[in-house]
Amino acid sequence: MFCHSPLERARLWRRFGFNAQWNLRDVSLTVKIANLLGVGAGDIVRWHIYGDEGWIDSKIAAIYRNPTAQGIFTSRVHLESLGVEFCPTALVSAGRVADSFDGVDAVLSTADIVSAWEDFLMALMVVYDSKTGLGRSFAERVSDNTQSVEEALDAPCLLVTRNVGLGKIPGTTNTFLKRHAARRFGKHYCAAGPKMQAKYGVRIVRNIERDGDDEDVRAVTEFIKTLGQDVL
Repeated sequence: MFCHSPLERARLWRRFGFNAQWNLRDVSLTVKIANLLGVGAGDIVRWHIYGDEGWIDSKIAAIYRNPTAQGIFTSRVHLESLGVEFCPTALVSAGRVADSFDGVDAVLSTADIVSAWEDFLMALMVVYDSKTGLGRSFAERVSDNTQSVEEALDAPCLLVTRNVGLGKIPGTTNTFLKRHAARRFGKHYCAAGPKMQAKYGVRIVRNIERDGDDEDVRAVTEFIKTLGQDVL
């Protein structure tokens, strides 16, 4: 559960171009949670405070992306109207704050968050499942950080995979996704792509032929750059 002030909420709505009417008792959901629940803006979602058995029905005002946290966002006014004490544990500011506050575990500036996200992207590994060497060739044109699906992975990754037969998922890719299903951002594949998307909930970034062309490399490189666009 995350809270933001009316002013911050208005800023976020302007930032992402939302024009619909909203009130302080609506909630906003991150896109991953919305997809998991199968809901969208305008729907009613039932939720409750952790440790409290009382359920609350709220209208979803907006769906948006957040690369660092997933959940339901609401206002302090809404929270307190439910009889819940507002106890902030983190502070995010447009500027740097040197002061410390009782009960607040983290004080961050938007610059801190952006910097941390850029460091995260620098560590992004491009993993390839390549039998002929074409997938590996494409991966190495996209990034200097590459490895095979058969190697141990300890970083966020983007997967470049392939087809087997008539659009079957390769066994090595299946094994990799079972092991790391919640850790990658997307991958490139053709007929097997929709099957992996349906089975593992991963995102198709681009379909490529053989080892791809310059436009494929450009598109994937741009995708990696845009991963941080939804940071504050």
